[in-house]
Amino acid sequence: MSDVPLTGSSRGSPRRGDRSEHPAGPARAAASIGSDDGGPRIVAALPAAGHDGLPELIVRIAFENGAQSDVIIDNAAGLRLLARCDVDRIEALVGRSWREVRDALQDLD
Repeated sequence: MSDVPLTGSSRGSPRRGDRSEHPAGPARAAASIGSDDGGPRIVAALPAAGHDGLPELIVRIAFENGAQSDVIIDNAAGLRLLARCDVDRIEALVGRSWREVRDALQDLD
């Protein structure tokens, strides 16, 4: 994932048909974009330093039209996201639906 920058807008990102530049390779791209539910998918996840000393999570969401967007998730919501997806590593979030991110952000502790 280190070759995938996670900053700013990604309007110049590859289109849906060009999956060769996906950070996890063409197989993951095919699984993560245009899946059965037709919704956007997580294509990358990285830890980030939070201003309060707790780690945050940056997830990149890929949409059906090829656009991508980064979402910064605070520590509590990041832990909820991992729990909701039943994973213990952030790399395992790749391929998950954007709905998991939405729901983790809306849940309150």
